[in-house]
Amino acid sequence: MKALRNQKGFASFVEVVVTAIIFVLAAVGILASLSMIQPQGTESTEKLEAAYMAKGFMEELRTTVTADSWNDTSGDLWPTGGTPKTTTVTGPSGKTYTITYEVTEITANPDSGNAYPADIRPRRVDVSIDY
Repeated sequence: MKALRNQKGFASFVEVVVTAIIFVLAAVGILASLSMIQPQGTESTEKLEAAYMAKGFMEELRTTVTADSWNDTSGDLWPTGGTPKTTTVTGPSGKTYTITYEVTEITANPDSGNAYPADIRPRRVDVSIDY
C-alpha cells in the first residue's frame, strides 16, 4: 500500500501550474465578455434619455397651442414649408441633444378626402433627435 501511495501523489507541480493557467485564461475571457456589456448599456441609456428629451419637447410644443398662437407666423408651430427647425436641449446627464422638427399642415382628411377649412387645419410635427 505504501508503494502505491509513493508512486503517484495527488498532483505534480506541473499539473497545478497548468490548471492555474487554464483557470486564469477562463477568468480573463469571462471578464472581457462582461466588460463588453457596459458600452452597450451606456448607449441605451443615452438613447432612452434622448427619447425622454424629445417627448418633453413635444409636450412643450403642445402646451403652446392656443387660439391666438395658432396663426402666429413666427411661432414654433407655424408650418415650416419643408425647412426643418432645430433646437438644442441639455439632458439630466449633462449631454446636449439636437432636436430637429418639421411642422406640416394637413390640408385634407386622409379618410374621406375632404379638405379642411384653412383656419382650422390640423398640423403634424415630425421630430428627430441626435444623441
